[in-house]
Amino acid sequence: MNPYLIFNVIFGIVTTVLGGLFLTRKKMIFSRRYSMAFVVTVMFGINAINPVWTNKHLLIMGALYLALLIFSYIIMTGVYDAINIQKRTMVSIITNVLDEKGIEYEIVDNSLVLADYGREEINYKGFSDSCGINFRGIMKLPFYNDVKDEFISRVLVNKEKAFPFTGALVVVIGILLILIGLVVEFN
Repeated sequence: MNPYLIFNVIFGIVTTVLGGLFLTRKKMIFSRRYSMAFVVTVMFGINAINPVWTNKHLLIMGALYLALLIFSYIIMTGVYDAINIQKRTMVSIITNVLDEKGIEYEIVDNSLVLADYGREEINYKGFSDSCGINFRGIMKLPFYNDVKDEFISRVLVNKEKAFPFTGALVVVIGILLILIGLVVEFN
């Protein structure tokens, strides 16, 4: 049996199930460290199963894979992806948390700039029904964990519904992975 088929079917099924979870419209938050680890594993896995690689090539690819995993783990610390929530709702939640904690801020170009703390920033971006929020700018501040944990808990209990475009996209990607494996197997 072709290793591409096995690899693509396994990751296709995992991706499709993940997309199916997103389609439930349940709010989910992931650390981007783990999302990046999944993407890097898929990218390197597809290349590593190629039978033309020698042991030397596989060793180099393994070292590069580990380096990218460590790099993404360090760089993506404090960065989260929220699924099935719109940007305006996410901004409302984080500003409410900051207001309740008595932290002054200004909204400047997709960032909340904390005026009293050396102009540290909380950055955010939105895409349809998913958003990313970057707490790296405030990680050294004493209230970081309180703000992050309160934000996460409020997002998870938020009742607003959004069309799960991200879920549909992830399901399609999963199905494509499976189909690519099948096409390579039967050609």
